[in-house]
Amino acid sequence: MGELSADVVCLTEHWQTENTIKEMYIEGYKLVSSFCRANPYGGSCILVRDELESSVKRRHDLTQHSIEKHVEISAVSFPRSKLTVVCLYRSPDGNFDVFIDALNEVLRGLVKQNYHIKVAGDFNVDFLKSSHQSHTLQDLFLSHNLAPTVREITRLSPSGGSCLDNILTNLPSSKYQVQVLDTSLSDHKGQIMLSSIVLSTAQPLPSKTKFRSFSKNNKLLFKSFLASEEWHSVYTEMNVELAFEKFINIITSHFNNSFKFQSKNNLKQNRPQWLTAEVIASRERLKDAFLLQRSGQPELTNYYKQLKSNHYLLVKETKSRQAKDTIKNSKNPVKATWKLINQFRPGGGCGERVEWAIDHNGSKTQNPQTISDLFNSHLLLLLFTYGPSRTTRDTINAVLTSWPFFVPILVSFFQNALFFYHQTILLHFFLQPLSDQLSSQKPFV
Repeated sequence: MGELSADVVCLTEHWQTENTIKEMYIEGYKLVSSFCRANPYGGSCILVRDELESSVKRRHDLTQHSIEKHVEISAVSFPRSKLTVVCLYRSPDGNFDVFIDALNEVLRGLVKQNYHIKVAGDFNVDFLKSSHQSHTLQDLFLSHNLAPTVREITRLSPSGGSCLDNILTNLPSSKYQVQVLDTSLSDHKGQIMLSSIVLSTAQPLPSKTKFRSFSKNNKLLFKSFLASEEWHSVYTEMNVELAFEKFINIITSHFNNSFKFQSKNNLKQNRPQWLTAEVIASRERLKDAFLLQRSGQPELTNYYKQLKSNHYLLVKETKSRQAKDTIKNSKNPVKATWKLINQFRPGGGCGERVEWAIDHNGSKTQNPQTISDLFNSHLLLLLFTYGPSRTTRDTINAVLTSWPFFVPILVSFFQNALFFYHQTILLHFFLQPLSDQLSSQKPFV
């Protein structure tokens, strides 16, 4: 494995259960997706190099279509590199029609994104043989613009051998090379795909996301293209495979012209600073543990509960550390503190917005500028009244007791902000600057 320096490794028939596969260890690699049977047979799994683990997204939307023996799927994506890798195993004892139906759902989920796709596995269908199963399987892949890349024997037999294993992709043939080699580990040969795609170790933060618009007008446009198509090149082609390829190319062309890609801003660009690679990796492990514990086994349930407790503790510690660092490294600690508070206060993404109002000269006002000016004027009056000689406690008490408007603000502040951050941090960085401002005779607001 080390000599090949593969970024991604797909294994089928690993013969591991959900308990034993946790103990699988290949130096330099991490297990990121797997399917296991209750008995030690069949199965599929995907491993990636250690440094790529944080950039992997597990595709539960694809693996949910797994059916034991019929189709056993593991799948991951690399969002920054726009690549999805699927590894699957089909038992020769499985129902072929069930396999095709499930595989079709997987492929439909794959083509929703504008990603490079690689589907590797042991299909137990001979790609070199002209048979109903071979034609049905390859036609299904071709209908999703995926072509087989292996055209030689992958499993030897007394009769010569067969091509049961393959890697299918939507990459142009100029973008990859495929080799078949004897691993001496199985009666099946291994396949290696070398492609020009570079897998990044960084978390994806694209500014925009591409998507297709399937609006009513675009659907009508697609229908009009198909209605006006004469299909001359398809009808005149005598070779069945070339005719089908031309048919798919025409359909694809009309599809792309009708449902063109559009761009939209990616809201994940504003990802919270506390959502670190460590937190994301912990969250993914928690998702996997949740799926495992659904089997009802007590040890898996206890493992999930422990992992959940550890994850919440990690999130709490990371948020606290991020708050401390933000305030500590800021040139204006007061402003930085309020910025953190506003992330969690009512109207700032946590709860309903609260409208403040005060009585002034017999009339009620909600104007923020008016309230701010009155608050400043009141604090200046206190400064001249009490002076800098008063103690911190007396000064704060004077503010709280003589200005009723400040009390609900402070109460709301504690209720909505201290839930997320340690009380000692905000007490220090909020009340101390307030006291310093009062003592130095400067307006606070």
